[in-house]
Amino acid sequence: MQPLICPKCNQEMKFVTFLRAPSPWHMKCKHCETKLKFTKLNTFYLLAFYLLILFTVYVIFKFVILKIFIPNAVFSELSFFFSIIPALFLAEYSTYLFVKLLGFKFTEK
Repeated sequence: MQPLICPKCNQEMKFVTFLRAPSPWHMKCKHCETKLKFTKLNTFYLLAFYLLILFTVYVIFKFVILKIFIPNAVFSELSFFFSIIPALFLAEYSTYLFVKLLGFKFTEK
């Protein structure tokens, strides 16, 4: 896998950069605070991939894991909260790996 490099400061960006961004389209370098965008990116495919991972992890966690550990639980807002947190984290991490594996580069916005 190729490292993700900031075009302004030439520092490597780690997973924390993706985790701090609200979405893959709102990236900032944590070293120099430069707003970044991808050079070769089909937005539809990245959005579809992100939503697919988010939905899959949410469904698996909510209906499989919570039913195993809390079989008689009423699924309320609290179970939604505990289901969406791992889903968001794994969606961010899988998007990071997806971008890194395909060798995307950044440019300044």
